[in-house]
Amino acid sequence: MKTFTKLSAILFLIVLTILTCNMQVLATSAIPNLTPTTGSLTIKKYAKGTVGHETENIPLAGVTFKIYKVTEGTTSLTEPAGAATAQDTTGTNGQVVFPNLELGRYLVVESDAPINVTSKIENFLVDIPSTNAAGTDLVYDVVAEPKNNTAYGTMTLTKKGINNTNLKGVSFLLQKQNATTSAWEDYPNTAGATLSTNTAGQIQLSNLPAGSYRFVETNLGTNTGYILDNKTTYGFTVSFNSTTSLTEVTPSTITVNNDKPDLTKTITSVKRATPDTNTVQKSGTNVEITENAITTGEDEYTLDIGDIVTYKLESDIPATISRLATYEISDEMDDGLTLDSSKIVVKIGETVFVKDTDYTLTSTEQSFKVTFTEDGKTKLNGNEKVEIYYDATLNSNANATVTGNSDRTNLKYSTIVENNYLDANNTETTYTTENKIATVYTGGLIIEKRENTNTGTLLANAVFKLAATEADAKAHNYIKDSTGTEITLTTNGSGRATYTGLSYGDYYLVETQAPTYTEGETTKYYNMLNKPVKITVNSTSASSNANIVINRKPTVLPATGAISTLVVVALGIALILLAKKVNKKDNE
Repeated sequence: MKTFTKLSAILFLIVLTILTCNMQVLATSAIPNLTPTTGSLTIKKYAKGTVGHETENIPLAGVTFKIYKVTEGTTSLTEPAGAATAQDTTGTNGQVVFPNLELGRYLVVESDAPINVTSKIENFLVDIPSTNAAGTDLVYDVVAEPKNNTAYGTMTLTKKGINNTNLKGVSFLLQKQNATTSAWEDYPNTAGATLSTNTAGQIQLSNLPAGSYRFVETNLGTNTGYILDNKTTYGFTVSFNSTTSLTEVTPSTITVNNDKPDLTKTITSVKRATPDTNTVQKSGTNVEITENAITTGEDEYTLDIGDIVTYKLESDIPATISRLATYEISDEMDDGLTLDSSKIVVKIGETVFVKDTDYTLTSTEQSFKVTFTEDGKTKLNGNEKVEIYYDATLNSNANATVTGNSDRTNLKYSTIVENNYLDANNTETTYTTENKIATVYTGGLIIEKRENTNTGTLLANAVFKLAATEADAKAHNYIKDSTGTEITLTTNGSGRATYTGLSYGDYYLVETQAPTYTEGETTKYYNMLNKPVKITVNSTSASSNANIVINRKPTVLPATGAISTLVVVALGIALILLAKKVNKKDNE
């Protein structure tokens, strides 16, 4: 009986041990672990959208998180006032760990993120411990993996000048719009916020995070004469398309053109001073000049004194004209030209500008300046060119050498708009173009009157007139000056006569009064020229190579009935008779 009791006791202990072990197994698998008193929160932060890696999860460094311990059961996502329970920033592995956290509910706030983050994640609540995914246990070391959409874009800005020239060294400020405040902030980069165009005239950017951007031009570098438009901005956006998981940049490229206005100048016509007289151009024909600048060597476009030249200016109108403080055209002439300021016309197409309303005019006999008013700049705005027409007369001060008589015009304008992108006043800077020059030419002649030879005595008081052709000279059809008076040349005490203000070409000199000399107490005349003398007028004929005209004294004829005449006649008869006698003897 005792043996059975002992055996029963042993079996009971064995069964009890087995049941106890099974209960422990069941308890372990069915009852959550309630032993830990602290936990931890690990946040793994990833970025999406890097160019070329749009579908990959990439650790995102530099994201700062704050956690606040809140009341159990709270559902509010509003960040509490006061200090956070803990704060930390993700490292290069994109992770941040908050260890040894008191058990309870925490509010997680993403307080700061890199600029390439499209938007921060919303605040969220986390419990420590949290139930696992299967709902069978508590997790004391909680891991959260929030993802931020990030976008990186590329942008190429190209800077162009006149004639499609690439402009190097032009500076731009790059700014990004703050998504919260909408304020524009300088966007940081390795060179600072200001970027400069390269030799290809480009600024090339990559890895731009999502957002709205704008370029603002700040400096033109060494590109003198161009207008700095720091009022206009050039915007673009970088966005992440959640549907295609691709980065989109709109517009994909930007081209910025700069104005460098200039002007051109032509002579549109020449009005002859006396077209109904013998005023001539080369070869004796009046010529109307159309759209031709007069330059050295174009002899057919040289002028006579009194001829009226009409000039045409065409000036470029910059796109920023309405915002330029200065836009004026100035002209200056040589003394040989006289301006007719009453004939100045300013126009665009058929629209004629009004003096003292659209522009102001200051002028002298040899210069003028047209300055456009605000009303005038308003009319200019949106057009490409403005035209100015004006007349000048070749006067008696004309230069008859190869230098000619020049008219010089330039354009002066502001090279910076009045206000910059911050609406702060700038100090105005201006640029003046090189002079555009149109030159008209005229010639002249020098006559030397000499006795007998090219080195003979110089003779005064010989009078000449000019004809366009030999036929005109023989018909006594002489050239007239701008007043309608026949041109007359009289040699001075040095035997010289000069005249300037003739078109280049050939002329015919006609002597209309011979010079005189004294023999005894008698004043006598040299023989007059019996035919016209051809002379050539060119760029040097008024200053060198005098035309020498020779006069000779007349021979002296004997008076009728004089003894000398009888002697000569008798001698002649005697010689004739002698010749006949000799001839008769020879025949015998």
